[in-house]
Amino acid sequence: MNRNELKDSADYLARLEGLRRVDKERDELIKELVTNCQDLKERFEKKCQEYDDEVQTRRLYQAQANEANKSLVDIQHQVDVNSFAFAIIDGNDALFRDDLITKGEEGGVMAANQLHAAIKEHLKAVYPDANLEFWNIIVQIVLNLEGCTKSMSKLPEFARGFNHTKVFFSIVDVGNDKEQADIKVRDIVRLMFFNPQCKQIIFGPCHDKRYILQIKSLLPNPKLALLETIPAAREFRELDCRMVTFPEVFHSEPLPGSLPLDSLPNIIRDVIEEFSRSLDLMGKQEKAAARKYYLVNCSGERVDEPTPKYEALAAERVDGRAKEEGRGPCYRYHILGACDVPSCTYYHNERLGPGEQLVLKDRARNFHCASRSSCNNPDCFWGHHCKYGQKCQLSNCSYSDSHDINMTPVEKIYDDGSRERLPS
Repeated sequence: MNRNELKDSADYLARLEGLRRVDKERDELIKELVTNCQDLKERFEKKCQEYDDEVQTRRLYQAQANEANKSLVDIQHQVDVNSFAFAIIDGNDALFRDDLITKGEEGGVMAANQLHAAIKEHLKAVYPDANLEFWNIIVQIVLNLEGCTKSMSKLPEFARGFNHTKVFFSIVDVGNDKEQADIKVRDIVRLMFFNPQCKQIIFGPCHDKRYILQIKSLLPNPKLALLETIPAAREFRELDCRMVTFPEVFHSEPLPGSLPLDSLPNIIRDVIEEFSRSLDLMGKQEKAAARKYYLVNCSGERVDEPTPKYEALAAERVDGRAKEEGRGPCYRYHILGACDVPSCTYYHNERLGPGEQLVLKDRARNFHCASRSSCNNPDCFWGHHCKYGQKCQLSNCSYSDSHDINMTPVEKIYDDGSRERLPS
């Protein structure tokens, strides 16, 4: 063998070392692969467990959702089955047609049937996809039956026929107390408005502006519709609210000899409205004592008579009006009807109604009368002493100097100076 052909042992050793490095890298690679595979296996198993948990959770939630949907469907079905439309109408302003009233009980039957059919047609237009066969229609017409009977002698028979024709149709006699009738109407509308089973309210006060604030607070809402018989006042037609008419049941034109207010010039219309309000207020005042007076105790000090309780809704109307006007009411103007303060900063405009005036009278007692217990003005509505007297618990009561006053009245002093002893 040629010596040149022999490999140098160092070369073999180098090559052997290279193979060892390759083996080491291969071992490390295999070790890394095994480690990564084990890690992937553990992560896979963990994900499988999480997936199984999610599946079980989803099935649980799905079962709960199905049960909830079933309950919702049942509730919705109950609501739909028991849904109703409610109409409340001021019968003193929305007048039934004369040809119906003159027929007495038969006319009442005809009016109820025609009104039921008209309301149903209105509901079909508002809810075209609803199954109205399950809906009830409730109608309440509030009026002063005695007052109307004086001009319509057959109205009692008409009312009897109207009430007997439909189960949920009623003509309700509220007497001649207009304020109590207004409160009744407002409270009923408020109750029905937030009842989910009541799908439509037909509100018929389009001739009494005292309802404006309440109607505005409920708008915009398709649930509410206003009934227009004779042309409604301008303020009602300016509202963003659906108007409905039932001319087959109610007078749709002013009675002979009368004109709609909106057809008159503004100044004449304002005079008529103010005159009507004055007559209404005068009628209420006639029921009260004609002579004005104030009370005094045994020391001759003025004692405030407790103010009558007022309705919570009346307070809401006062606060709503103040918010709308952007300032508070003028107590003098709204309670007494006149204000002699130059450039008065409080709002005047249309006077608040009797119910709202009770709110002002009660609140006015929180403000001092300049004359305190020596005041002799029967019209004074400000406070003359602490209404709690010795029972007052306020540490900073502004009437603290009057806590010891004798609050038992013993005498009335009238505006003409005459006196009347009160029974002991």
